[in-house]
Formats: sequence, structure tokens, C-alpha cells
Amino acid sequence: MAQWRKVVVSGSTAEFNHVSASGNLVPVTTDLSSLGTSTLNFSDLFLDSGAVVNFDSGDMTLTHAANEVQVDGGDLVIESTNKIGFGGAPSTDYIQKSTDVKIVAAADIILDPDGGQVSPASNDDAGLGEAGTAWSDLFLAEGAVINWDSGDVTLTQTGNSLALAGGSLWVGDNNVSGSSASTGSFGYLNVFGDAVIAGNLTFGDADTDTVSFGADITSNILPDASDTYNLGSDSQRWNDLYLSGSISASGGHFDFKTDVDSAAAFTVITDAGTSEKIVFTNTQGTGNASIDLTATAGGITAKVADGKDLTLGNAESDAYFKVAARATAGSEDVRIVNTNGTDEAAIAITSTAGGVDIDAAAGKNVDIAGGQVLVASKTDEANAIKLLTNQGTSETIVVTNTQGTDAAAIDINATAGGIDVDAAGAISLDSSAGSIDINVVDGQTVAIGLNGGVETLWKPHGTAGSELWSTINTDGTTDGTDAAGAILLSAVAGGIGLAWADDKDLWAEGGQFVVTANHDTSGAIKLHADAGSSQSIIILNDAGTNAAAIDIQATAGGIDIDAGSSVTIDGATSLSVIGSGSATFGDDTEHLVYDGSGNVDFDSVVLDIDASAGLTMTSTTMAFDPTDTFDLDAAGAITIDGASITLGGDADTAFDIDTSTLDIDSSGAVTIDGATSLSVIGSGSATFGDDTEHLVYDGSGNVDFDTVGLDIDSSGAITIDGTSSLSIDVDAASNFNTSAGDITIDSEAGSVNIDGGESAANAIKIVASDGAGGIDIDAGSAGINVDSTGGITVGGTNATGVTLGKSDTTVTVAGSLDVNGTVTTIDSANTYIADKFMIIASGSTSDTDGGILIQNAAGAGYGLGYDSGIDRWVFDADLAHTATDIVPDAYVGVIQTGTTHGDSVAVPTYGGTTNGVGTIYIDTDAGDQGIWIYS
Repeated sequence: MAQWRKVVVSGSTAEFNHVSASGNLVPVTTDLSSLGTSTLNFSDLFLDSGAVVNFDSGDMTLTHAANEVQVDGGDLVIESTNKIGFGGAPSTDYIQKSTDVKIVAAADIILDPDGGQVSPASNDDAGLGEAGTAWSDLFLAEGAVINWDSGDVTLTQTGNSLALAGGSLWVGDNNVSGSSASTGSFGYLNVFGDAVIAGNLTFGDADTDTVSFGADITSNILPDASDTYNLGSDSQRWNDLYLSGSISASGGHFDFKTDVDSAAAFTVITDAGTSEKIVFTNTQGTGNASIDLTATAGGITAKVADGKDLTLGNAESDAYFKVAARATAGSEDVRIVNTNGTDEAAIAITSTAGGVDIDAAAGKNVDIAGGQVLVASKTDEANAIKLLTNQGTSETIVVTNTQGTDAAAIDINATAGGIDVDAAGAISLDSSAGSIDINVVDGQTVAIGLNGGVETLWKPHGTAGSELWSTINTDGTTDGTDAAGAILLSAVAGGIGLAWADDKDLWAEGGQFVVTANHDTSGAIKLHADAGSSQSIIILNDAGTNAAAIDIQATAGGIDIDAGSSVTIDGATSLSVIGSGSATFGDDTEHLVYDGSGNVDFDSVVLDIDASAGLTMTSTTMAFDPTDTFDLDAAGAITIDGASITLGGDADTAFDIDTSTLDIDSSGAVTIDGATSLSVIGSGSATFGDDTEHLVYDGSGNVDFDTVGLDIDSSGAITIDGTSSLSIDVDAASNFNTSAGDITIDSEAGSVNIDGGESAANAIKIVASDGAGGIDIDAGSAGINVDSTGGITVGGTNATGVTLGKSDTTVTVAGSLDVNGTVTTIDSANTYIADKFMIIASGSTSDTDGGILIQNAAGAGYGLGYDSGIDRWVFDADLAHTATDIVPDAYVGVIQTGTTHGDSVAVPTYGGTTNGVGTIYIDTDAGDQGIWIYS
């Protein structure tokens, strides 16, 4: 049965409040364990009387006896420079071995040998003191003897005298004179040992005398007065001067001159330590050359070590030139800095006679930033200012203004000359939000293309009528075909409109003039004149002499000539209208027909037969069936009598009645058909319709339609123009449709408002019914605002995918975001979640499995989650993406804490009695403490 068990883990640290042992406390293996560590030490070790500290199984022992500790089995060695201290002040009274063995005492050191002697280990083996470390005083008792070489020479004190025995006291081998005169008869003074001479000393009395020092000088050499004595002369100079301290000089000026032609003729070197400096300071001079470094024939080189700076600047260090050397070559830089100067030339790089060359390595930048960046040329020559790249095909020259919103945010001006832009490739001018303006003053030209080859010219002029736009190709020989030509004007998806002044001409002249229509519709090619009654359309061939000089052909259909008045065909010789069986002259409805059997049929809009006397037409059956106008005009009355009278019996017959009043009464229907137009005109007002549904013109310019239905059919365009507003208001469903082309709703100055008044979900519906069609909504910088007092659904019915934003923009959801579906995928490089506690398996009302998964294979990955079956957090090394429960490979370690012993704690919080195995409990009570594992 699982329970809490207190453990000490091997190899780790265990804390015990009190350890009692009835037997031995031994390590598992010899020389494996230690008592304490270098950072955690025991305070005291208590051993009983006679206790033995045993090293290496008795090789050496420390044994306690009454008031002493005995060392047995080996030597007691004090390593390194550690000390053996004495008494209560071991820091002042001790024996220590460094290079030598030192005996140090705060007071005196007393030697009391019972044998009466303190001797060296062997004869002539050691000295008392040494050079540089000598005894201060030697105290000897009355009658003491200093004995050399076992009595060979002795110096014995008796009373107030010293007696030298066994040898001589020798001071040189000459007499010593006290005379101040130098007669040369006294020889020389040879002193072995030290000599102290008081008073003044004079060495030599002529420049032929010399002084030689065979010893080192251990004192200062000072002149008797400042600025009086020299060290060497102009003709007699010292060779080398070696100093390890400072040189301090004051007084007159200083000249440092070398006569040696050497690379190191004058060298100042410090080589003693990292804190050394060489300092040249002028604290009083105020001239621009207070410190002047001049090389009249050569150069000046200043070098610093890698990782150090070479700085030239002012005393405040706010304007300087710095070379920052680095061990890594790519990290080195050179800086010119002025942190306080506010002048436009706070840093000036000037070359009054030569050029200035700024050269950066390939792949590195030359950055210039500041207020304005001004580049000006002083030379009157071509390429006075030139931006050039010549390294590779990927190079570009970019001029960018990311903040300026002015129309001239980038302004290229040539106030006296032109601007020439040449490119070996394409030239692209793009404007993402505005227009592109190309302007020149009157009298100048905008030319696009190759001068003398292909170019488009815009020539504004002070006189508006003299302005010119021309597009000319002088060299191209490509013939005009579908989508080809030396000059090609093509609209792949839309139309092309050509418009010119009403009183000006459109002139097209060349080889062949071919017009081909690809739209299968009536009026595919149309020549139309609609400005006035004087207009004419002329097809002229004034040079061709062929019978088909003008040839009008319809190889699959007919030819129809309609005229509002007469059609005149003049031939210089004859006019023939011939058909293979019959012959027809006229149009489709009005013509003269010879049927090939002797009959002639007149079908005519107007048939005008004039007779100066009378006109008699007799027939068993006589039918007047005009298709346009049938005019009976007589000086008297005209009587038409018959059992049945039909005027304009055909549906396309024109019938004109001019009378003061016209009253048509019929017991049946009255039908008025017009093949072209129907006009009902009244001088005041006019009404067309019945008592309830009608069209009324009120005589003041207003037309009112009151009708059950209004059907407007037109084979051409329908245009409704109004100088004010246009309102279409109906009480039922309505349709606006075009069978071809686009429908454009454009508000030139205001907004476009679409309002659906019903409460249905599709009160406003925009549909692209074609299976491959789409809906494109574009807006300017103000954005697109889609708002609703209810919900907004995007792609809720038939969408195969929904994309918000593009790759370089941020999509912001201001409120809460609820994502429903099977899979939610986030493909961003980094994901930031401000929620401190994420809810997984939201909506669950009982324990369930859940967690997170890190993918390491298709469809699976490493899982960390909660296993509700065992009430533990677990790991699963192969958790499927679609898994609904987790199968543990390992468990998350759980640590509980408390202030009671682990064996009195209830079962673990996670896993309980059965599955809580492995839980760690830590007793944090200061008096108890302990680690327990549930197992």
C-alpha cells in the first residue's frame, strides 16, 4: 500500500535536525564521502578523552592524552605559507615557512639552549643577515670575542678598547692625507667598505681629469641651483638616458634633436604597466598651434592597439575625430562627432583645391542623415551631380520620402534646363493613391520615346489653339493587324473613345484602312452623323478606275440602305438594278418589284403621281396600301366610299391627319401603331391614357407618369439627365439589368447610399451569379466600415475560404473573437497572448482530458496535458492531433509543502491514493524539515 516515506537521496544534500547513532557511522565506500563541503561546514567536533583521529587505516594518528595531542606515524607538515601560531595572538606570534622559515613574535624571541651554543648546521654554512636584510644592532657582553676562522683573527673587547689579534687592520696601501692642497704626492685613497665624507667634494681640476663610477648610485643627484648647470654640452653629449620614473622640467624652452638618420631617431616609450600614459599638455598657450606637430618633409602616423580609440578633439570631448580600432576588422569604425555645434557647418569636410572621395566597401552603406541634405556642384560641366551604380544587375537607385504628404514630397526641378531620364530597361511611374502630373510651361515640350524614332510629344502653347499632342513612329514597319502595329492603340477589356471638337476633323491616312468588328451585334460597324441637317457621309475613291472602285459586299447577308428622305444613285453612264430572277428597287419594305412574270409592284413610303388634268385608276380590285405616307390632296372634297374603309391597314403605315379638331369614335378598339415614333402634342398641355392611368404634360416642362406598368424598350442607349435629383420610387420588387457590359453607379461629389428597408437577413443583397465571378470592394485611405446592430457574417454559406488583410498588414479585432469550426490554424511566426490563464476544453462541465501538443510528425507530436482518468498532469510522446484523450508515457512531478511530518499528511492532491505515487512532500517547519515521497 502506498504511503509517505521520508528519504535521503544519494548524491544530494539531506538536512537532519538531530542524528543519533548507537553504532558506527561509516561511508559506503572508502574515500567516497566527506563530512561537510567547502561551502557548508560543521561548527564543532567533540571527541572524548583518549580519542584518536586515524588517517589511512593507522598510517598516521592524532591521539589525545592529558592536556596534549600526540602526532604519530609521520611528520606534521605546514603547507604553503601557512603559520603555526602561539598564544592568544597567532597573527603576531607564529612560525611560518615562505621561501625562508620565519619566526615572528610580538615581543622578543629568547633562545635558551641547554648546551650553551646556537650553531649552523656545518662550518661556513650560514650567515647572520644578508645583503639588503641586515641586523640593526649587535649586543655583546663584557669581554666578548668576535672570532674569525677558528681563532685566526679575533677582535676582543676589554673595558673601553677593542683588541685585534692574529692579523692587521688594513686601510688601502697608501697614506691618508687631510691636506686640501693637491700636490700629487699623496697617491690615492683606496677604501674597502663604506666611506662617509662630509663637506664639499671637487673631482679633478681640468677637463682632462675623469671620474669613473664602478658602483650604483643610491641617492638623488641634485644641482646646487636651478637653471645653472647642464648635463652634457652641445659638443659632449651623453649617449643613452634610461629612466623608470618621471621627467619634470621647467624654465626655458625645450629642444629635442637627434642627429641619427634612423627609423627610431626619437622615441618615447612606456612599457612598465597597463596604467601608463604619455601626456603632452599646454595649459597656458591659447594659439591654434599651442601644441604643434609638424613633418616638413614626411608624414605623421598615429596608431592605437585593436580595441582602443584614437581621438582628436576639444577639451570638453563634444567635438572630436575618433578612429575606433578593433581586433575584428568588420567592427572598426571612424567617427567625426560634434555634439554641441549648431552652425550649418558644424562639421565641414572641405577640399579647396582637390576633390573629396567617400568610399565604402561593397555591401556596406554610406548613410547621410540630418535636417536637410544638400548636394551642390561648383563645376559648369555635364554630370555635375551624378548617382552611379555599376556593380551588378540587382542594383537600384531609390529616392524615398516616407513622411512627406505634400504634392511635391519628392520634387525634381530643372529651373533653366530640361530633365533627361534614360533607361536600358523599362521606366515605371506608379502612384498608389494619387495622380501623376507631368507639366511644362507654355512653349516647351514633353517628349516620351526616342527622338527621331518613336515618341509622343505634348506641346503646350500660350495660344490654346496652337497646343499639340502627337504620337509618331518614324522607323517602325510592323503592319497593322489584330493586336499589332507600329503604333498600337488597344483596349483588351474595355472600349476606346475618340472625341474631338465639333468643328474639327479626324484624319486617318495610310496604306489600307481596315476596320473589323468582333462583336456579334447589330450596328457592329457604324458611321453616324447626328449634329445637323447639313451633315453628310461620303465614301470617296477619286483615283480607282476599276468597276468595283467602291465595293460594298455582304457575303453572308444582304445590304440595306435606309434614308430619311431620298436615295440618289447617279451613274455617269447607266444604272442597273438586276436580280437573277426578279428585280427589286427600294428597301426591305418600300420598293418597286418586277417579279419576272410581267408584274410590277410598288411598295413605297411616298408614291407621288402628278397629272395636270385628272387621274383615273380603274381596276376590278384596287388597293392602296402605303407603308409610310398616303396623301390625298384635292382642291375640293375627297370622298372615299366603300363597304369597308381601311386607312393604313398595314401595321407600319404612316397616316397624317391635319385638322382643326379630330374626333375618332368607335364602337370597338381604336389602334394606332407607329413603326418609328408617335407624337401627341398640344399647345397647352397634353394627356395620353385613360381616366386613371395616363401620361400628362402640364405645359410647364413637367411630365407625370401615372400608370399600372411602364415598359421602356430601346435598341440603343437610354439616357435620363436631370439638373437636380433623380428619384425612382415603386411599390413592388424591381429589377435593373444589362445583358452586356458593366453597370456603374457613380457619385462624383457625394456618397452612394443603398438602403434596404425590410427586416429580412438579405435586406441588401450583392450577388456575383457567375460561378467564377467575384465581388471587389476597394476604398481609399479612409478605409471600409462594415457595421451592424446585429451580427456580421463573412463567407457563412458557400465560401471555400475567408482571407482578412494581406501579408504585410495587421488585422485588428476590437472586441471578442469567437471561432467556430473543426480546425483553427495560426501560421504566424510569433504568437503573443496577453491572457494570463488560457481556457482549454471550454464549456466542459465535468472532468475531461486536455492540454497542449508540440508537433514533431505528421498528425502527431509531444503532448502535455491533464488525464482526468487518473487525476494527474502527464506527458504523451506520440499524441495524435485528433486525440480526445491522453495516454501517459510519464507524469509531471508534483511537490506539496506543509509544516507537519509527511507521514501525517493525507493522500496526494493529484492522483489520490492509487495514482499519486511519486508525489514529493516537503516539511518546511524550521524545527523538523524533511523530504517525503509518496510510494
